[in-house]
Amino acid sequence: MQTGVNDAIRTSCKNDPMTFGFEVTCRLDDACGRTGIIHTPHGSIETPAFVVVGTKATVKSVLPESVAQLGAQAVLANAYHLFLQPCLLYTSPSPRD
Repeated sequence: MQTGVNDAIRTSCKNDPMTFGFEVTCRLDDACGRTGIIHTPHGSIETPAFVVVGTKATVKSVLPESVAQLGAQAVLANAYHLFLQPCLLYTSPSPRD
């Protein structure tokens, strides 16, 4: 494993839990492939990774317990959809008003 930049990224992430970083753990000698760890404020993700994708901020047809059993290390959800189509509960007055 190379040292230098990777060590600086790994150290800064451990010292500051609000930073993001990527640590290369292994490189292929004759190709562009590599494995690594993505560091986030919410935890680390080993790459390559199986990531579940949720549309409209929800994972369809899979129970939350099943996501971990499938081996997913993260859930990718685009909450921007919720901004574009806010819930009627928050945009309309209740029938009692």
